Amino acid sequence: MPKVKALSVKKRDKELFAPFDVVSELISSQISTKRTNADNRIIADILGEESVTPQNSVLPKETIDFIHSIMGLFGSYGRFDTHKKMFRAYPWNGKISKSEHIEATYQLFIHECYIFEERLKKFIDNTKLYAISQNIVIDTRHLGVILKIHKRVFKSALAARGIHVHNYEYKPREIERIGLLELFALPYASNSELKNISRMLMPQALKAARKKWIANCDAAKDSAEQIMKALFALTKPVWRNLKKESNRRRNKKAPQ
Repeated sequence: MPKVKALSVKKRDKELFAPFDVVSELISSQISTKRTNADNRIIADILGEESVTPQNSVLPKETIDFIHSIMGLFGSYGRFDTHKKMFRAYPWNGKISKSEHIEATYQLFIHECYIFEERLKKFIDNTKLYAISQNIVIDTRHLGVILKIHKRVFKSALAARGIHVHNYEYKPREIERIGLLELFALPYASNSELKNISRMLMPQALKAARKKWIANCDAAKDSAEQIMKALFALTKPVWRNLKKESNRRRNKKAPQ
């Protein structure tokens, strides 16, 4: 997987998180009403009274769907860090093997690359619908280029997922190697020489596999970040309108 230039993680990237902050502000403008309703529902549950039906959102469907699509992108983006931690750590104490742990994490990772693609498509679709609902005119011709960039950058991960899901069980050679070493190192393995060699090679094999897939997680997150920033730059007039919508709703609530 091609690796892009690493970005600084020492400080929060305002350019990347600007849409997230706008969404947070809009959601906060709805909290007081929702919280009162939620508190009443919890009290009813505690007292065994008839449940309080949650209020429908006052926000239009296009706004809600657009908010969900922004949050979905950030959710997928953040899970690349989770997979990195999973490749690095082995918390099972023998309950499942190291090869099973790494293989399961690998499968989660390649599926996340596909999920991120679907989140991009959903964001683009909901951006167009929200723009129409708010009478915002934007040039959508370049949005498809973002998906082409994703397919090019994540090509190997998407291909591996496709093979694994649609054709046959597939795992990278370095992960397959760990499974073989574990097999030949089992206590009841008959060939003692092969058993000793397998046990000797296992630490190096684990280190090499972890190093490779931790680097792939970093590359995926960096690439996702660059793609999201490009996408947010192209759609800035649309998601910034959420802030205007939030201000309008706050002004409606303000005492006269």
